[in-house]
Amino acid sequence: IKECLGKGLWGKSFSVSDPDGVMAVLKVPLTSVDFPNDLPISESVDELCNACIAETASVLADGYGPRLLDAIELDDGRLALLFPRYKTLQDLLDGQISLLDNFKLVSTVCDTIEQEGGSHGNLRPSNIFIDDAGNIYLADRLTLSSKTEYTTLARQAAWHSPLVPPEAGPAHDGFDAWSICLLLYLGINSDNP
Repeated sequence: IKECLGKGLWGKSFSVSDPDGVMAVLKVPLTSVDFPNDLPISESVDELCNACIAETASVLADGYGPRLLDAIELDDGRLALLFPRYKTLQDLLDGQISLLDNFKLVSTVCDTIEQEGGSHGNLRPSNIFIDDAGNIYLADRLTLSSKTEYTTLARQAAWHSPLVPPEAGPAHDGFDAWSICLLLYLGINSDNP
């Protein structure tokens, strides 16, 4: 394991490499220690995050989203997912992406959401993967478990819609609209020409 790449709604991603130096990303479920101490969480949050990762593995096995290299059982019984290392929209926003290219990319993201069922629920720059051929993959789409307990998971995440109510409840399509607007805003306000 090289470094922690970030924390999302239900998992943390780490940069890893094999003995030949080939880079990949290992996603492990969050546990209760990953949530802020002042956030009221259920005692079953560990099981919830593990259920989210198992549901994601099932969806990816059906061919939706980014390519899954492997699903690995960790020593403590939790499931982890191994992905190829993709470029992300966040990488592009941190580097060089023109305003026009950002608009095109966000338009493609909207098309992909529609093609994959109409709602993503967890859209953010680090969940938009781009392969070497320029194909777009949306990672960490909400699963049944994460939709049901969305507010519990979202309140601990750095990137979440202000539409998330303070009380527990399910996700809704307004979260995607907020995220798409923010992606456009970030492209407009980047330091890139």
